[in-house]
Amino acid sequence: WTLVTNALLNAAWVLTEIFIVSWVTSKNPILSIFHRNQHRHQHRQPQMLVRLFNCLALLCLSAVTQAQTITLTSPYGPGHFTTPPIYPILEAANQSQTKYNFVLELKPGGNGTVNVRYMDQSPDLRLSIIAPAHVENIDSGELQENNYVPVSGLGDACVGVFVRNDSVFKKPELIVGGVGFGNAAHLTGLSIADKFNQTSRYIPFKTNLDAFVNLGQEGGIDITTERVLTFNNMKTKLQSVKVYAVNCPVRLPESSDTPTLAELGYRVPTVWNIFIANKAMSLDRRTELAKILDTAIVKVGAAKIKELSDLRPPVFDNVGIQQFYNSRIETHRSVLKKYKSKVEADKTYK
Repeated sequence: WTLVTNALLNAAWVLTEIFIVSWVTSKNPILSIFHRNQHRHQHRQPQMLVRLFNCLALLCLSAVTQAQTITLTSPYGPGHFTTPPIYPILEAANQSQTKYNFVLELKPGGNGTVNVRYMDQSPDLRLSIIAPAHVENIDSGELQENNYVPVSGLGDACVGVFVRNDSVFKKPELIVGGVGFGNAAHLTGLSIADKFNQTSRYIPFKTNLDAFVNLGQEGGIDITTERVLTFNNMKTKLQSVKVYAVNCPVRLPESSDTPTLAELGYRVPTVWNIFIANKAMSLDRRTELAKILDTAIVKVGAAKIKELSDLRPPVFDNVGIQQFYNSRIETHRSVLKKYKSKVEADKTYK
């Protein structure tokens, strides 16, 4: 649009100049510039006509080269820890080429179905971010698995599992807070309740941070997940909260004394985020967008993405996105199958 605007403004300016010059030399403007007083202005006419031609050429070029907008739809709000790294990634993608203009649109709600269905309305121009709740949405029939394919991804997040205090494991019922049914936080809570022979109840919040604040204010929940960095920044105000474990392949440097869930014997899904496309988008375009996004992710860098979100995209480990997608879906589905009846019971709890 900048090219179009500049071309129109310059064309208008040249036409105005032609009109003024011809007006002062004749009562018959416009035509006089070509037929009368040519000996006074003939040196200016070719210059103005060349400028006019250039403006029109620029206008035509801008129409041909106008970038197509690719919208990445996200199930998260602005406060979710996954959101911050997306902005520099899309900025790097836009700087690396001119064919596409990537934008982010936040579409939270519906346990991660709202943004995917929004993508489906314009499949050739939209991508979507999915998280573990996507598996529950597929298995429950909310979405059709065969309609979607992975394109790129933010990978696994390393998050802490926080409890009000150790006494919560002695309660008959464990109250779990999270953002969606059947997601990693939900299944983690069910697994922990199983280990301590507890029943459990799941309370959905708008964001993980809301659940974490509820935990810190002793608002009712006993356990939730959030970034360890968030906890460290708020530790002085959260005297009763402690980190029980981290859902991460390895221990975090900033919390090296905290074991991973795997070290404690749990088999739970990770908190992963993947960019998908509807299969209605052509294979050529999907391949092209995947290359642009992967290149942008590498340009932003693993360190910066970890700093912003504790995520590690699979491209840094030379893992293909299809392989990453298949393994995460399979792991999540197996754990979800084990706790399917309890997830359904939590959905209907009032």
